[in-house]
Amino acid sequence: MMSITVEMDGLGMVESPRWHDGKLWFADWTAGTVNRIERPGTAAVMVNAATAPLSFDWRPEGELLVLIGSQARVLRLHPDGSEAGCIDLSELSPHAWNDMTVDPSGNTYLGYLGFDFLADATYAPGGLAILRPDGSIAAVADALEFPNGVIVLPDRRVLVVAESYASRLTAFDIADDGSLHHRRVWADLDGAAPDGIWADASGAIWYADVGSQRCVRVAEGGQVLAVVDVDRGCFACAGTDSGDTIIIAAATVPDVYSDAGSGQILAVRLGDHTAHRQ
Repeated sequence: MMSITVEMDGLGMVESPRWHDGKLWFADWTAGTVNRIERPGTAAVMVNAATAPLSFDWRPEGELLVLIGSQARVLRLHPDGSEAGCIDLSELSPHAWNDMTVDPSGNTYLGYLGFDFLADATYAPGGLAILRPDGSIAAVADALEFPNGVIVLPDRRVLVVAESYASRLTAFDIADDGSLHHRRVWADLDGAAPDGIWADASGAIWYADVGSQRCVRVAEGGQVLAVVDVDRGCFACAGTDSGDTIIIAAATVPDVYSDAGSGQILAVRLGDHTAHRQ
């Protein structure tokens, strides 16, 4: 039987939960911060970017990368928190960048939009870029219908991205040089709008759905394996070290930017629907 615990309350639009070195991290887009939960109900601000969108992940050697999406740049931070530099992404796309993931080889995959989403501009598809450990940047996928959550599956050979406007999860094979090939539909989600995603050790994927106020676990092909319903929009999800818990970043919509206080970080004990760390 599933049980839900509120780990943090009174937040803004929360995104990108990450479990790292025994601590839970998340981004608060309303506050423009990356935070680490020290104990239930208490979080420390680790990065103050004063803007959104925000996503982040760690390189294998421990360097923290923070995607400051509205400025099309990546902030690099040493493990001690000191700044290591900044990477400009604007030549690939001047519009907002959204989500990111770092694979075990150190390649970073970042999604970008093809239009000014926050200004309600005319829609255009976006894409994915790769930031390699040597600092080189290149586009690796285009024509994505609002690319959102992005992950590398546990086998390290397949990348999956959520296409929110196409109601699907799309997969690519990862070549030795990090480029992406053999594009295909990993799962058709039957009208859902996937946001943040996370893969468990079995290769199943959890996706967050803001409009339906739920997180859903699906197998390749789209079979629904588990559903977690909550009372507000689910923006992202991730597993923990415990192996039986999933973390959900949730907030009330549509006023998450101006209505700070509805954001929550939820811990869901899954019972028989076990989550596994990637």
